[in-house]
Amino acid sequence: MAEQRPFYFNGNSSAFSLRRMTDTNMALLRYNLRYAYAQVLNSNGNGRLYTGGGNNVGQAIDTERTQGYAQQARNNSGGADWPGYPATGTLTRSTTTFTQTRSNVGFPSAAQLRDYGWLYWQGSTTSFNMRVISAEQDFVDTILSDTISEAVSGDEVGTYRISTGSPGGGWGSKGAVFVNKIYSNAGQTTWNLYLKTSAGSPGSSTNPVGYNGGFKARSVAWNGSLVQTLLLPMLHRRVANNGALNYSINGSGTGRGTMIDTRYSSDTTSQQFSNPWYKRWRTPSGGQSNNATYELRVRTS
Repeated sequence: MAEQRPFYFNGNSSAFSLRRMTDTNMALLRYNLRYAYAQVLNSNGNGRLYTGGGNNVGQAIDTERTQGYAQQARNNSGGADWPGYPATGTLTRSTTTFTQTRSNVGFPSAAQLRDYGWLYWQGSTTSFNMRVISAEQDFVDTILSDTISEAVSGDEVGTYRISTGSPGGGWGSKGAVFVNKIYSNAGQTTWNLYLKTSAGSPGSSTNPVGYNGGFKARSVAWNGSLVQTLLLPMLHRRVANNGALNYSINGSGTGRGTMIDTRYSSDTTSQQFSNPWYKRWRTPSGGQSNNATYELRVRTS
């Protein structure tokens, strides 16, 4: 298949021509598609990322070193009966499971493609036809691939990040997802999941032209029929079937924030005699070292 750019009206109501939309002309439509997808995610709909569920994304595990303890009874031999200093242990404090909803949806019907789709030019300079876009791969090549790339590497609308604080304007918190605890259940750092729901408008509206009982401009509004009935379902299909906007922990794709499990890297010793027991402890303390790193990553395909 191929890129099939839509026509648009150029001119006014009394004198106009049909021209092929440029990448710039389509910028607002791509943005409104990302915006519409973000509203679905923000309402816990198809494509959302959350903690719990079926673990199709990965896990982040928080561990800590634990205190070692040993004791030995007095044996009345005339000397101290201290046991050797014990080793510290390790404990899994929590396991965060990440899941993404990736439900497939049906392809738009022929009637929906006709009523809400756009016309494109096909042929040569001497022989051409106007056709209604209908092939799924044509939608991918014309708008979906660029929309997904901009979501991952552009304004990030419709995608997630993990951070200890807000990444900036347009990002909304979906709550805490990982807490690094270092010893005795003491919280050290908390990471939250954030969703980008909006950004600055990329430009003025250029409306594609379709045909249904006459040439008609199609609205590019995020809640209009072109986006909601045609493009949004196709975006959900890319997420479900082709790996686009799929998330993973330490998988492939672009990094969207790192969670770190740290532990105390040294310890202190102490002892006590409480007749008849000789007691010793080794307690985690001092500086910290990284035990494991968990990076949220998102793919474009």
